[in-house]
Amino acid sequence: MDGDARDAAWARATPLALRSFWPNRNTSERTEVRVLHSSIRLFVLFVCEDVEIVATRTARDDHTFRDDCVEVFLAAPLPGPLSEGLNIEVSATGAWADVLYRKPNWLNYDWNPPGLNAVVKRTLTGWTVELALPFADIAAVAAVHGYADLLDASRMDFRNTAESLARPLRLRANFARWHRPENVLTVWSDPRRPTPHALELDRYGWLVFDR
Repeated sequence: MDGDARDAAWARATPLALRSFWPNRNTSERTEVRVLHSSIRLFVLFVCEDVEIVATRTARDDHTFRDDCVEVFLAAPLPGPLSEGLNIEVSATGAWADVLYRKPNWLNYDWNPPGLNAVVKRTLTGWTVELALPFADIAAVAAVHGYADLLDASRMDFRNTAESLARPLRLRANFARWHRPENVLTVWSDPRRPTPHALELDRYGWLVFDR
């Protein structure tokens, strides 16, 4: 883990392009995402073009979205409707926020996956982020303080799929980037929202893992 996009392993991953889906909210700065996995971890690489990097946040679970930042969204491998997801947001400073989200607007910052690691590297054309997350940290979401406060057990997506999450065959996912100071959001899977926002769980795509 060094943030170097030139590592030979990343050449095996198909690049995913992020784009803006909102009129008059576009950017010429490209973002490329690549995804790999081992038997126990998910790896994600962002390669970000950026001529003016805004990076001020340094604390964990700060408002990293106010910086140039990238986001990984994960949800249980269910066809839908989905009720909850995970959001990992990494600023260009290297600080990150990790949060459990539940519809419609419940955020739980007590999800602090111990195995999460993210490395940011500045480049001649912008910056990169290399991120690693153990699948076990996804499977353990249901143990987070406050998780079971919801009375409707049918909406506990992570608890209801816990047995398959330690070594998943697939996951729901999306990827995004906030471009500052332009205030443009680019996304992998179209959220179909009228304003820039990526937290649309049922519009997440699928990650399918080779075994």
